[in-house]
Amino acid sequence: MQQEFVSLPKAQMKPADLQKTRILLSPLNWGSGHVARCIPLVHQLIQQENRVLVACSNEQRVIFQAYFNQLDFIEHAPYPFHFGGRGHFGWDLLRRGGALRKRLREEEMEVSRYVKEYNIDCVISDHRYGFISDRVPSVFVTHQLNLPAPWFAFWVQKWHHRLIRRFQHIWVMDDADSRLAGALSENRHEFPVSYIGPFSRFQLYPRTSEEKTSTVFIASGPEIYARQFIAMQHEYFKEGDTWIAPKNLIPGDKEGEMHSWREQDQIILQAKKVVARCGYSTLMDLDYLHTEAELSATPGQREQAYLLKFHKK
Repeated sequence: MQQEFVSLPKAQMKPADLQKTRILLSPLNWGSGHVARCIPLVHQLIQQENRVLVACSNEQRVIFQAYFNQLDFIEHAPYPFHFGGRGHFGWDLLRRGGALRKRLREEEMEVSRYVKEYNIDCVISDHRYGFISDRVPSVFVTHQLNLPAPWFAFWVQKWHHRLIRRFQHIWVMDDADSRLAGALSENRHEFPVSYIGPFSRFQLYPRTSEEKTSTVFIASGPEIYARQFIAMQHEYFKEGDTWIAPKNLIPGDKEGEMHSWREQDQIILQAKKVVARCGYSTLMDLDYLHTEAELSATPGQREQAYLLKFHKK
């Protein structure tokens, strides 16, 4: 017999409504931005006495463990993305379409098993279309109710809308006036949306009044594009500046050392200026920190191109 979840609201559920429940959460494996924005969300859920079980890759688990000592994990296979590095994101995804659809079907079966095995009360998916359950309330976390697809790729928008409409709740990490994501987060199709505001892991730190002097270069996103960003910015890097980049990609770093996430946070907190890609998690961080930024869009990533143009207005 299906369990009744009378303690969970049936409409307009928000993070604050989840208290003393068992939550299954999984972030998308597209760079590290989805993990980064899940950190303050997980923190809030733990503070509300929820038990959070995270389904993720080993790489994502290491990041979460830098912030939480009491999280439980399930090793969960990532989506089979592969990027050629030429800015053809749509074509790269289309070529992997069969493998992606197969992974979505597998993922739904895995979630069903997790929900039953761990007695889960609520499922939270950060932009993973297949991370959904028909047994318990399922939440889709996003900032993109609308994809910035060209007119001739209308089928991509329809596919996206069809998949997210299956979720009982959609949490949009933006304000109701869509001030950060613009048209991407506008609810034009009467989805069951709650605007939960921007989420930044820097909310976990106290604000300081220390003088900031350094410039920090952040190479993020899929590794092949992180390499390109490093090559593009290398000539502008000067003594006293700091790189934050995936292991073995930092110029002159022969030992392949990389700052831990907590160390990265301290570096960014002390930065006067940040040079980075215009990813949405980065925008939420900069919005919270009020740090000067020089941003650029990853070639071919229409979302970042739109966000860059929107925030230059």
